[in-house]
Formats: sequence, structure tokens, C-alpha cells
Amino acid sequence: MFSSLLKSYSSLNSSPSPWSSLTPNGTSKPPGQAFKDTTTFDPWSSTPTAPKSIHPELRNDIYSLIDLSKPWLSSSTLPSTSSSSGFQGAGDGVSYSLLLPLIVKHFPGTSLTVPSMEVEVIVGGITNCVFELGKWDGMAGVMAMRTWVEALKDSFDVCKSNAKKLDSGRKEEVEERIRAIGEGIVYGVNHLTDPTLVTKEFAPRVQIYSLLKQVATIVYGKGAEKTRQAEALWSSRY
Repeated sequence: MFSSLLKSYSSLNSSPSPWSSLTPNGTSKPPGQAFKDTTTFDPWSSTPTAPKSIHPELRNDIYSLIDLSKPWLSSSTLPSTSSSSGFQGAGDGVSYSLLLPLIVKHFPGTSLTVPSMEVEVIVGGITNCVFELGKWDGMAGVMAMRTWVEALKDSFDVCKSNAKKLDSGRKEEVEERIRAIGEGIVYGVNHLTDPTLVTKEFAPRVQIYSLLKQVATIVYGKGAEKTRQAEALWSSRY
């Protein structure tokens, strides 16, 4: 699946990285400031030549991204003999290019210059696309966010399940990979997104934030310290 889709996207290029301010260990500037000191996450609709309306392909592209992200994330604990990481999917250094061009279409500044941050960049990019949809249609944004969060949960569950099938000799390596995938998901949602894009409609906004609070629970479990921190972060953004 990945190899055939890669060919269809091979001619697409991305712009200079908005994440150049991020360091390999995951530290960053405040949310919405990861492009440069004075720039924010600029959607397609904000470019001077674009009509001030929703991109006609945004909704379809979001659901395509969600569909592509599921095998990309869930296969990331399956072994591979062709990637430098020794695993498939997220983190293999190649297959993220199936998703990145669709994100770039709607957030033209997006690219990846820190190889270790594939998950963070892709997850953050898809989340921003959902924010942009909700900005124009609040309830459509809620439905897309619900689908996206459910996809993250299902993918991470499969990722952990696949890990149990591997040779026990790779246990520590696999556990570290699961940890990295999980933390990448949470970091991408919490810190590589621009909350100012979220709809100003009260009811959809509350629902979107409630869904985003669930992401840390998926990774760390209910009541964990990191879960509480993530919940507090989104509560502070209401």
C-alpha cells in the first residue's frame, strides 16, 4: 500500500520547514510559534491569493489523511528489513511522505526537517487541518475531530497489540518505540497546533477541546500525571 501511494506523491515538494525552531529532543517555542518568532500556523485560506473561504478539498483531504494515518501509525511496531529503524510505518523515514503533501496543501509552510519528529509533525498537521475545517463549519469540525481521535486510539491500540507478537529479544526496543509513538501523538496534538484556529462557536469549541483532552488518556491512561497536565493545558485554552 505504502509503496504504490508513494509513487503518486513523489513529484510533490514541501516548503521550508515551519518546525525548524524545534529541537530533536522535542522542545519547542509556545504553540503557534513554531514557524518563526513572529509567525503562526498559516492555513491556505490566509494566503493573499486565496478566497476567504474554506478550501474546497479540505474535508475530503482530512478524511483521506485519517485513513492514511491509521496503517501508518498502527504498523509502526511491525518489523521491517528495508528501513533504518528496523520497523515499518511511522518513524521509518519514508512513509510519512504519503501524508505530508495533503497537509502541505492546506498549511503550505509545513515540512519535516527533524527526522525524529515524524509523528509529531504529521499528527499536529492533521489536527490543524481539522481546526481549519471547524473554523468554517463548527459541527463538521467536531465530527472530524471525533473521527480523528478515535483513529488515534485505534491505531495506538493496534500498535501495542502488534508489539506483543514480536520476538521477546526486541522487548526493550519495542517498548521504547511505543513510548516514542505515544509521546509523539500527544506532543503533536498539544504543541504543534494553533489553538487560535479553533472555531469560536461555543458548543463546537467545547466539544473539540473535550475530544483533544482524550488524546493523553489514550497514551498515558486515565489519571496519569501527564494526562492531567494535558487536560489542564486544553482547559486553559477555552
